[in-house]
Amino acid sequence: MNIVNSKFYHFLEKITNFFLLNLVWLLFSFPIITLFPATAAMYGVLRDWVQGKDSGVIQPFFQHFKMNFKHSFIYGVLWLIIFVIFYIDLAIIAEFESTTNLLMTSLLFVIGLLVAFNTAFIIPVMVHFKLSFWGHIKHAFLFSIYVFSNNVALLVYHCSDDCFSAILTSIIIRYL
Repeated sequence: MNIVNSKFYHFLEKITNFFLLNLVWLLFSFPIITLFPATAAMYGVLRDWVQGKDSGVIQPFFQHFKMNFKHSFIYGVLWLIIFVIFYIDLAIIAEFESTTNLLMTSLLFVIGLLVAFNTAFIIPVMVHFKLSFWGHIKHAFLFSIYVFSNNVALLVYHCSDDCFSAILTSIIIRYL
């Protein structure tokens, strides 16, 4: 039996490729301003793997990084501006009286939730579809609305996981 053609070898090769892809993504997203382009390149490589274009890691990563850099960088800057505006809005809302504060915080929470769900889909949509700038945003929004129940379920799961981790950490720290 040839070890190179074994299932175990292919399994180890895939694990190594995932590790290398994550390492390259981490290096390219280290300067925070390239986080969106690096993530787009990572999604591009993963998309190639799913489609059967198993052509490695490094070269396809660089190709996707260059190909998607402009749009993904602009999306990253736009999302940074949106999150800064949310932070400023929350700081301003905190100064309001309780009724207005509750209403405005609730409204901002819903808008923030939609933006967060859109964020989860913007890069995969950008990598998969060749659309205009606003077309990517529109389709990402439509995808996030289409699977809204899944997004809410994932949000509840992650929040409960974070709460469990916080409770477990506080218990461990208390008894150490």
